[in-house]
Order: sequence, then structure tokens, then C-alpha cells
Amino acid sequence: MLNGAIGHPPSFIDVGAYDGVTYSNTRALVDLGWSGLMIEPGLTAFQQLLRNYADIERVTLIHAALDRVNARLLDRLSGSNSGTSEYVKPDEDIEGHVGRFYARLTSPVLADLRIELAGMDLNRTYPRDLPDLFEGGQIVWVGRNRQSGRTSPAVTGVSVSPGSPSPGAP
Repeated sequence: MLNGAIGHPPSFIDVGAYDGVTYSNTRALVDLGWSGLMIEPGLTAFQQLLRNYADIERVTLIHAALDRVNARLLDRLSGSNSGTSEYVKPDEDIEGHVGRFYARLTSPVLADLRIELAGMDLNRTYPRDLPDLFEGGQIVWVGRNRQSGRTSPAVTGVSVSPGSPSPGAP
């Protein structure tokens, strides 16, 4: 999972990081200044990972094995950093997923989104901070209104031309 939110430093999660160098898909991102989380279940590989990343504070290392993907948790992590996520099942073609994910990541549309409903007293909105909107994506936002009546919704944000990379993304 990668995210490069508009106005936020880009970050990654690498599950099965091995030693963080050999066959690493994320080492180049680290070298570009990205921050991230690297998870490795093998003890020997994790010990080497610790040595390889000892001086890189922006990378968190975890020695753990994952059974099932907690999509809700990963979606919250990417969403709280204005990013996006993509999941690949073991029997699916990874190339198609990576292509779609990259296309979304490199096609931001609106950043720093705000939704206003004139004359409404909203509370308990979720998510509190809206994620950035990418081409082909959607945002689900819910909340509680303390009164009834008509309103005029206004959605505002910083416009980003489709096809341009997010600021800070490689």
C-alpha cells in the first residue's frame, strides 16, 4: 500500500519486507525520503532489517506475521493520511491492481476537502477529516444533523489537474 497525499509526506506499508534491501520494492521510496512501516515475520530477516534501517527514524519496523488482512484498519491508516489503498487476493493478478492503484495515486482531483451544509447543525461526522479525492474515487461522509430543513451543500477543496502527480510523490 502506498499513499502520496497532497500536502502530506508520502508513506508506504511493506508487508513481508525481508531485509528491506534484497528484492525490496520500497527501498527506492525510502531513498527518496518516504516514511513507512515495514513488517517482517522471519526472525533472521527481521534482525537484518533492523541493522539495515537502524539510522532511518521515519521507517517503523515490526516483527510480526499477518494472517488475514484487516482492510478496515488499513483503510483507516491510508484515509487518515489522505491516501488510498488497494487489495490483492492470493488468486488475483497483481499487475492489474498495481496499475489501477498507480493510476489513482497519480491522478488527484481535489485536496483539503471541506463540506458545508448551510444552516445545519452537524455533529458526529465520519470521517472527521476528509481524504483527498482521486480520479475515479468516491468519498463517503456521514453525520448527524440536530435539526430538519433544507440546505445547500457546498464542497470545496484545492483543485489538482488530473494526471499530475501529488506534490511530494516521486
